[in-house]
Amino acid sequence: MKKYLYIILIVLFWTKPISSQNYKEHGATWLAYTGQYKFSPKWGMHLEAQIRMDEIVRLSRQNLFRIGAIYYVNPKLNFAMGYGLINTYNSTYANYFSESRIWEQTTYTIPWREKKNVMTNRLRIEQRFVDHLAKVKNEVKTDVVNYQNRVRLLNRHTFSLVNSEALHGSLYLFVQDEVFVNIGTNNINKSVIDQNRAAIGFGILYGGNTRFELSYMNHFVNPYKSAATMNHTVVFAITHNLNFYQEKN
Repeated sequence: MKKYLYIILIVLFWTKPISSQNYKEHGATWLAYTGQYKFSPKWGMHLEAQIRMDEIVRLSRQNLFRIGAIYYVNPKLNFAMGYGLINTYNSTYANYFSESRIWEQTTYTIPWREKKNVMTNRLRIEQRFVDHLAKVKNEVKTDVVNYQNRVRLLNRHTFSLVNSEALHGSLYLFVQDEVFVNIGTNNINKSVIDQNRAAIGFGILYGGNTRFELSYMNHFVNPYKSAATMNHTVVFAITHNLNFYQEKN
């Protein structure tokens, strides 16, 4: 139990310095699906879709689609790369602008306590091509595409709580934090710290390959010129980890 408290304190530590800054607060609801499909001992595919709504689930502030290839070095370590398409709502023009994103990542997991608990570390690098909206002759359109490099560091801890026949799986607690760092010269966000996402929640591992998770995420967004934003976010997530290679053999 002490270990759980330590992790929760870490999450609170990340968000505490933010409370002293001048920022706006909003609510949000995210719906997320992630699928990782293994087709051979070394290769797999990553699919992801997210709809990021406002607090009353009326307006989609952002939607994201990501696809990629995964190379499994061993059960603990894998590399992946792929493409993402992101559409974000711009309230000034009441319209969406698009972003094309190339990404590469490495993920390393460390099971412990008889493999019931897991620590996951992920390093992701992104090359972002972001449309900039402007009004040209009374028409809203993209006037320029800006480029940016960004690094993301994720640390996640999953703690097994109980196995249940009624749930057909196990109940677990998870805490995680992900920090976004902008690197190099760019015209998108000149702040070094772009975002921070601290989350705590519960999940059910169903049937050994499907996870249902409900969490609270403290989502801090730090733009360069305007005020920072704190989004108090409820996240509903489904994750599939399917091994088609083992099923065929």
